[in-house]
Amino acid sequence: MGGTAQYGKNTEFGDPSDWDESDDFIIRHAQYTSSFNRNRNTPNWVAYDLDASHIGPEDRCDCFTQDPALPASFAHISTADYTGAGAFAGYGIDRGHLARSFDRTTGTLDNAYTFLLSNIIPQAADLNQGPWAIMENYLGDKARFENKEVYIVAGVAGNVGTLKNEGKVIIPEKVWKVAVIMPRDQGLADVHDYRDL
Repeated sequence: MGGTAQYGKNTEFGDPSDWDESDDFIIRHAQYTSSFNRNRNTPNWVAYDLDASHIGPEDRCDCFTQDPALPASFAHISTADYTGAGAFAGYGIDRGHLARSFDRTTGTLDNAYTFLLSNIIPQAADLNQGPWAIMENYLGDKARFENKEVYIVAGVAGNVGTLKNEGKVIIPEKVWKVAVIMPRDQGLADVHDYRDL
């Protein structure tokens, strides 16, 4: 079931790039754009646009699955790779969303796309449920209650091991997020002065 969200500006400010584009497999869904890294078996980064039209009444689907847009030659990743990962270096590991599930709740399919593993990373539970969630809520509230449009890019860096020591899904050393908050329905062409935000 589709929603009433208006998508289409996930990479309004361009695709992020790094010194090694050979590990960037770009996946463009209406709900987000992902740079998937076949060596990490996680995204390098995920970019998405957020405004109030993207948030609605649908529940989380909790339907983690491989992204069908990935080539067959990529390793098949499933939620089983995360299940039972338990603690790593004293931290619990969550299946962390880079594009937040709640930010895509106007339709069941919109929410389901956030559970594709091209949007999921192994993330320390204390971070995912703490500072990361606080920032997600802050940005979501800007969109929902203050009529803002938020352009978000979130990603990973480094390597502290792999889930269950299986050598398949890399646990990032760091996660990062950049957000540009603007009045709703304004994009790159409207970037002139930040004082009105």
